[in-house]
Amino acid sequence: MEIISCGKNIQLHSFPKLNTISTYGGIVTHGSYDFQFFRNSKFFIASNPQIPAVEYFSLKSQAKISPLRKIRTENLCCVACPKNSLEYVALGLSTGHMRLINYKTKEIAYRFSPQTINNSIICLDFSATDDYLASTSETGDIRLYGMKSFIEVDSFNIDK
Repeated sequence: MEIISCGKNIQLHSFPKLNTISTYGGIVTHGSYDFQFFRNSKFFIASNPQIPAVEYFSLKSQAKISPLRKIRTENLCCVACPKNSLEYVALGLSTGHMRLINYKTKEIAYRFSPQTINNSIICLDFSATDDYLASTSETGDIRLYGMKSFIEVDSFNIDK
């Protein structure tokens, strides 16, 4: 069994001994990688704060982290994978915008407008059924969006 760790670079470790098996990426001097796996697969995405770009990876049978493709995206803060689909990924930006991108064609499927400009999206996650996308911003705002209508269905602030 192996585990992935992300911080200054991406590392694949043996478990439970935690020996480093494979490393990808140079040492990040500003920020850190953020990553998520596509459910039930050996594919994952990571935000690369140095480029900035979202990168797609595969874990090969030789226990090696293999890059598949890269999409450059300015102001990238975080990434999220749907739980049941391998077609799209969500990107959170430091401008407060969010994007839903088809990672095969690199086309933007939908753009979510920010509630407040320059309120960085720091975390994104899809619901278990991919019916909703949750976003968290620097100010503590949590917003839920319906993925069929792309409309905000609820919002609240946990810092109040």
